[in-house]
Amino acid sequence: MTVFEVMRAYAPAGHGSNDPQRYAQQVADALGVTPDTSLATLDDDQITVFADAIRRVEGWRSGEAHGPDDLPDDVAQWLVDHPSRPERTAADQPLAHQGVIAEGGKNIQQRLNELGWTPPLGVDGNFGPHTKEAVQWFQANSGLTADGIVGNRTWRRLVGAQ
Repeated sequence: MTVFEVMRAYAPAGHGSNDPQRYAQQVADALGVTPDTSLATLDDDQITVFADAIRRVEGWRSGEAHGPDDLPDDVAQWLVDHPSRPERTAADQPLAHQGVIAEGGKNIQQRLNELGWTPPLGVDGNFGPHTKEAVQWFQANSGLTADGIVGNRTWRRLVGAQ
C-alpha cells in the first residue's frame, strides 16, 4: 500500500472532518517522499518516522498514557452497554448535518422513518437535502430550533419520541 492508501484506510473521507489526501501529504512530507510511495520501500528508520508523523498529526503527546480507566464514566458505561462493533454502530449518537455521509446517519434516517416521515428516506447514511428536510420537520414538531442539524438535543428527542 502507498502512504495515501494507508491514510485513506486509516482516516477515510466522510468520517468526521477526515481529509486523507492532506493527512497523507503531511506524513509524506515528514518522510521526504510523495504520498504515492509504497510503504514496502521504506526502511526501518523511515517506518519510525512514519509512526511519529501519525502521532504528531493525531496530537499524541510523549509520556501521556491513556487507558480504559481514563474514560469519562458515561463513555465507559456506554462501551459496557454496547460491547460489540455492531451494537455500537446501532447505538451511535450521530452529529450530522447536510453533506455528511456516515454510518450513524442511518440511525437518524431509520428513526425519522419510524416516526412517520413520508416518503420514507433511503437508509444509506447520506445526509442529503431530503434527510435535512425530515430533520427540520421533526425539530419543528418537537419544539426544537429547526436548523436541520442533528446534535445531542435533537438526537435525544429522536430516541425518546413515540
